Amino acid sequence: MKNLLYLFLLTATTSILLAQNPSSKTIELEIPVNDNQHIDSEEWYQIHLDKPIKQIEEIYYDNEEKTPIKGEISPDRKGVILKNYSKRGRVKVRLIFEDGGNVVETISKSSCFIDPVIPM
Repeated sequence: MKNLLYLFLLTATTSILLAQNPSSKTIELEIPVNDNQHIDSEEWYQIHLDKPIKQIEEIYYDNEEKTPIKGEISPDRKGVILKNYSKRGRVKVRLIFEDGGNVVETISKSSCFIDPVIPM
């Protein structure tokens, strides 16, 4: 019982001391940009998949008009990069996976599963 009381007092004292003396240091990070690196003014988005993609047949919004979206296969072949996505709405992608022969599959993703592409 004494050990538990000692441990509690030690933890409480440490917490109080750290709360009273917060570190006021701010760290500023500078991200270097290569001269040959191309960063577009518009944002790109990506859909991650579990299997490598062989070919993209069609990318479009899942609405009545089936508005097309420009896109391409990511460099690691496990994702689709969307170039003119407007941050809302479900997207459907008709594609062929590398291990699926020539079978066209349709993948549907909501905007919750579409991530922004961070420029490197």
